[in-house]
Amino acid sequence: MAQGWSEFAFLVTLMAEWKSLPESRQAELCEEQNPWPLCAWVTSIKGGEVRAFRHMILYFCYPSCFERICSQGHKKKIYTAFAEQLDAELDAYRDDPSPCALDRSILDIRKVLEREHETSELDFYRDPLRRQWLPDKKPPDPANGGDSVAPQTRFWVEKTLVRGRPDREQGRHCLDPTRMSRGRGIDRNTDRMAGYSS
Repeated sequence: MAQGWSEFAFLVTLMAEWKSLPESRQAELCEEQNPWPLCAWVTSIKGGEVRAFRHMILYFCYPSCFERICSQGHKKKIYTAFAEQLDAELDAYRDDPSPCALDRSILDIRKVLEREHETSELDFYRDPLRRQWLPDKKPPDPANGGDSVAPQTRFWVEKTLVRGRPDREQGRHCLDPTRMSRGRGIDRNTDRMAGYSS
């Protein structure tokens, strides 16, 4: 976390606020089948709209209602990618751009996706869902109008002594310092790495 101190301060404040509540209020906030009072309360704590610990606390308390996601930005990307699957009346975030409304919409998105995929074992950070909102960056495809960028292979080149080293003087790892032609690699193996044929 880039601002770990802010997260820790939020967590300490949250716990202090919780301890100051009467037991009756704590019970109201922890209803077994209703996570939204706790969501609103945690979000109302100073910094609650931006802190990662907000997402963590809610997931720990209600793992069946909140995703294992501690990034508001990722939640917004997920919403953007899947919101079209929601009926308008189910899309809480469409009319209420609050963190809890976003969580409600993502929960409803999950329910739709569980029916579609016929399983509850879905994870937004794993395929088939991940690639729909967080695709891997791939080199542009010239056939589709992208720039021609060849994939690069990285090699580690290390200076080493050859004389007196049988493993470097012959065999598959040998170095041949006599191949200095045309300013290319210093030996046949580095030429091969650079794409030159012998």
